[in-house]
Amino acid sequence: MKFNWGTGIFLAYTLFAVALFWFVYQSTKQDNSLVVDNYYEQDLQYQQQYERMQRANSLSAPVKVQFDQPAAAVVITFPEEVSAPSGSIHFYRPSDQRFDFRADLAVDELHRQLIPVKGKLGGRWIVKILWEEDGQEYYVERDLVLPQL
Repeated sequence: MKFNWGTGIFLAYTLFAVALFWFVYQSTKQDNSLVVDNYYEQDLQYQQQYERMQRANSLSAPVKVQFDQPAAAVVITFPEEVSAPSGSIHFYRPSDQRFDFRADLAVDELHRQLIPVKGKLGGRWIVKILWEEDGQEYYVERDLVLPQL
């Protein structure tokens, strides 16, 4: 068989079409979900969220989020002026929301809370703390890197 320009053009277009179909097939296997399910609702309520963050930043000391290796737990420490908060803690995994989990806020007399994380995936987490005290809402976000346990 003789290889001429017509055969070369045919092979080039065929190879291009096969590559195009392969890329389309691969793109259908990607997870392209939004970061949160109700993204647009949260965007509309951002001013309230900003005010919560401002109130939390005005506290005498910042809220600390640390990993305690011996206890295999995350320790959240509040300033002394936060005495009886009620709220929730959301552990958000940016790479995959299927691993997100929540915990209720239950601060002890030392103004801290321990949350066991044994068995949770290591890596980057964002800890989102929303609490209410004396009719005011507060919100804090902290980055946390957990080791693989």
